[in-house]
Amino acid sequence: QNNQGEGVRLNGSNVDNTVANNTISNNGQDGIQIDSTGGSCVPNDFNTITGNTIQNNGATGPDEGIRIQGGVCDLIDNNTIDNNGNFDIFMVTAATTDVKITNNTFIGSSSDNVIGVFAGASNNRIAYNTFKDNKETSIVIGDAGTTGNIVEGNLILRTGLSSGGLRGYGIMIYTAGN
Repeated sequence: QNNQGEGVRLNGSNVDNTVANNTISNNGQDGIQIDSTGGSCVPNDFNTITGNTIQNNGATGPDEGIRIQGGVCDLIDNNTIDNNGNFDIFMVTAATTDVKITNNTFIGSSSDNVIGVFAGASNNRIAYNTFKDNKETSIVIGDAGTTGNIVEGNLILRTGLSSGGLRGYGIMIYTAGN
């Protein structure tokens, strides 16, 4: 908590890490950043983020609760995530593939967008999460090459209503192939 930079950073070829049951809050940059060279979808070759409370990160810039750039087969499961800088979860680059974002709770988030998938991040799954009373768009997927992403079984309620949001989209997809 209260770090000037990231709260947790997994950098380089870091795989088979678990970040579990922590409070990650009030950090100047990302709450958690996975900045990896990637890996493969084999056992013990991915990261797990589970059971954490991740909130109020990214005060010093357009940072996120969780930023994944280069994660392969990472699991983001059963966390409470809200009120982080630009996005609560942001996935970016073509090296970000097969990430699973499941069973998380996003309630009352003032982040501009809750989950963003951009810049070629592909074949990811966003499923069985709860989104309620969030400021702007709950899930946004865009940019060329950002394909094969699956959004299913999420509960999305009252997006853009409680926090004076401008758009209030539940899900916005603006590229083909998702």
